[in-house]
Amino acid sequence: MTGQAKLGLLAAVGLCAGLVAAVSIAVVGDTFGYPGSPDYRTYETFNRLMAGALLFEAASLMAFYLRDGPVLRLVDRTLVVAILVAWLGMAAGTAAEFWLFSDLPYSQVNLRSTSFSLFSLSSLLVGLASLALGLRFLLRRRTDRAIALAFTLFLPLDIALFVAGQSIFGTPAAFSIALAIFILARPATNASQHKSAA
Repeated sequence: MTGQAKLGLLAAVGLCAGLVAAVSIAVVGDTFGYPGSPDYRTYETFNRLMAGALLFEAASLMAFYLRDGPVLRLVDRTLVVAILVAWLGMAAGTAAEFWLFSDLPYSQVNLRSTSFSLFSLSSLLVGLASLALGLRFLLRRRTDRAIALAFTLFLPLDIALFVAGQSIFGTPAAFSIALAIFILARPATNASQHKSAA
């Protein structure tokens, strides 16, 4: 498989995962329920689906790294890798909470709360690293402006949705969709506009 084919496949996977998450959020919502309550099975199923969606949404980031990684500065490449690792942490935390420890109660210190803490910390790291990377891109004009804005706006959008009481999975879905579309629309960068430096 050629590099361009891998790039297209990864972007397509990230796009589909983001769309599945977005539709699920719109249709099901993030309805909360305590273990044992009638609403909990819907809540559990939704979050199990989101764990898988988060995992496959990471493909959009992998596509971006495959496309831009060779021409990014070392600091930028490190930030992209940090975002990807933290993104996988979000998926792992959600999967652990709702696939392994779903029967454990809330409001207690247990493996369920630890799993949610992993998701929360990873989500914060994704937001902070994305903001730093996006600002670096905007200041140096070293990548597509749309992609730079997508990274820059991740944390502000995440905070806005949280304050508004919306799904915590909304921002990752929107980001994955946007990044995949940008990459599919322009699968190759102009290397002459990117000067790599250690």
